[in-house]
Amino acid sequence: MEKPRISLCCITGGPLHQVAAILKLYRPVVDEIVVALNGRFTKGELRPLAGLADRVLPCEMREDFLQERYRAWLYGQCRGEFICTVDTDEVPSSALLAALPELAAARDVVTYLTSCRWCYPDLAHWLDEYPWEPSWKMILVRNDPATLHIKGGVHEGVMAVAPYSFLELPVYHISDVTMSLPARERKIAFYDGLDGNQLLEDGRSVSEVFYLPERFARYPPADIPPEDLALIDQVAGADTASDRVLERESVNDEPGELLPGTFAYEAILASWPERPLPNGAYQARIELRRGRTLERETTELRPGELRPMMVRIENCGDSTWLREARNRISLASRFFTIGTAGGRGQLVRECRRFPFPADLHPGQTRLFPFEIEAPEEPGEYLLVVDLVEEYVRWFESGLELLVRVSPVEPARRGLEGVSSTTDYLSRGEIVPHINAEPRGGLASVFVQSGMPGSVRIQTVLYCPSAESLARYLRATAQLVRTTTSARPELLVEIALGDNSPSTTFRQDEVDQLRSSFKETGLHALTFEHFDDNLGHGGAQNRLLDDARGADLILILNPDTCASPNLLLELLKAMTGSVGIVEGRQLPLEHQKAYDPATGDTGWASGACSLVRREVFEATGGYDADAFFLYCDDVDLSWRARLAGYRVVYQSSAVCFHDKRLSAEAKEQPGDTEIYYSGLAALLLATKYSRVDLVQAQLRDLSNSPIPVHAEIVKAFTRRQREGNLPTPLDCDKRVADFSTYAYASLRFDYDR
Repeated sequence: MEKPRISLCCITGGPLHQVAAILKLYRPVVDEIVVALNGRFTKGELRPLAGLADRVLPCEMREDFLQERYRAWLYGQCRGEFICTVDTDEVPSSALLAALPELAAARDVVTYLTSCRWCYPDLAHWLDEYPWEPSWKMILVRNDPATLHIKGGVHEGVMAVAPYSFLELPVYHISDVTMSLPARERKIAFYDGLDGNQLLEDGRSVSEVFYLPERFARYPPADIPPEDLALIDQVAGADTASDRVLERESVNDEPGELLPGTFAYEAILASWPERPLPNGAYQARIELRRGRTLERETTELRPGELRPMMVRIENCGDSTWLREARNRISLASRFFTIGTAGGRGQLVRECRRFPFPADLHPGQTRLFPFEIEAPEEPGEYLLVVDLVEEYVRWFESGLELLVRVSPVEPARRGLEGVSSTTDYLSRGEIVPHINAEPRGGLASVFVQSGMPGSVRIQTVLYCPSAESLARYLRATAQLVRTTTSARPELLVEIALGDNSPSTTFRQDEVDQLRSSFKETGLHALTFEHFDDNLGHGGAQNRLLDDARGADLILILNPDTCASPNLLLELLKAMTGSVGIVEGRQLPLEHQKAYDPATGDTGWASGACSLVRREVFEATGGYDADAFFLYCDDVDLSWRARLAGYRVVYQSSAVCFHDKRLSAEAKEQPGDTEIYYSGLAALLLATKYSRVDLVQAQLRDLSNSPIPVHAEIVKAFTRRQREGNLPTPLDCDKRVADFSTYAYASLRFDYDR
């Protein structure tokens, strides 16, 4: 029998007359239709599918039924070269139906994704706004086990394997119109109760936003073309009055009669890639295959050395180890100090993971190249090479080696008597690895690239609460410890400046604080009480005056809680012409956009940013005369960019910023914040040559009934009268962006 070109498949709990109406649209352009449905339907209820479906597969749908968990099993039932995936609440456009045969004839595409348009408020309109648009649906995928990668998580399906193509041949999602509000709310509750529930960038549930457009949509919908409206009418006009909807049943339900040949729940889930592994899966045999270098054995390493190695891995368990599944199994290595009886002591370093490039079935053995990164400190260590299932467990059946990290011998000047590169290496000289990123300690990287070797953490205090101050100090101590452990050559110091009316620390408390940081690897800690409130920028400038030549300055708010690897992640982005690197703040990220490839962004927040000292020297530091609080960081960033430096955002560098939110997760600014931020906005627009904005803002503030707004107008007018406004810059608008309230284009927007 000739192999079908396109297999269309769906899984459904009804209503079956609506399902049949959708399948009728596809029938002329596909070669095979496979329908999986709830085994509790009766034979009589299957009549709408007669003559449409080539195969009807009854199956158990338990209370945790999720289409994605059944998809791998369902795809295994399809025989076509391509698989077309259909959800039974989506109607194809006429353009998609016409294009399907030609798409499946292509030999150079594996996956097709098309736009999914969400109908609302009726079946004649669709939501032409984010996040509903663009919304992508995997519509066609090549049926090849080597490339078919099914994830199986919530709102996931098949990963788009390259080469793939995006299409504007829409399908129309109709359930926001055809389902009642209570039914949609039950659907949201089900999805949100599952592990792996997805969130939008602003923290809202994907399910809640997509299924409740009446609460979240803000723009007029777009019209559906007449030719597509006719297809939607055919589906919506199906007589479903006698149909049952059997999406899922509870395991506690009374046993019901199932259709003959119903596939068992356990048999279906056996194909689900993310199913929990049984205990018998965690059995492996790992043997070292290779790893010696010139004049050094496998067990001899240099500080920070990146060493290629190879092992032979045998799957001795009872389950397949999948490639790149979300809870994937990876090869990993760890260095421990030597404990009692030669066992594991303290964990020193975890090297990066190496996921399986292909499935490894029980009984199979494969070679696996990987890399280890030696600790920075010389000494003896226990190297453990093992497998790990991410977020679940280590196999603890790996390879253990006693290794020695030896100091690097000083390199000799010149190459006298050296006849070749091999001879040069054999004498212990250090040759830069061409076209490779340096992986040694920071000092060696800095020597090669001219990068700095010292960081100063500067924090300005103002009447901090005991709780928040203790949290800041604990997190910062861990930050320093993690940084100096990974990069011992990097000198890290802390400078605290105090704007409080009375000093936060007595001298004996400062001494005690220095003592508590002693074992973190901190180079120095200073504290200065200013006897005045200099504002944020003024206090940071004062601290900079005493910085004693620190190469990098980490500006960190006292109401933050830094992640331990914050500084290490910020340092990764401090390359080339980058002058400022901004960290990611939680729970409220800045909405401003950034280039996902380069990290470039319009400005960096002063709550958590790493700044080159030369940026402060080139710009004169913060403009404390203009900005007492707020916008001083925007201004510094824009002047840095005018001076030729790049400002980038490093999403992997995370810190908690204690923003007090309402019960609805909204910001709750007080009058002080409103006053200083409003005044700063006027001064920023003045400084960056936007007289039109100044006039518009003054007009709005003057007409506002809020008392603090009148105070802002008074303060600005007084400065204007006294000639105390900043000198205008950037008249040609090269860097200043006033297009949004965030002083940058937005990548998402909070619901305000």
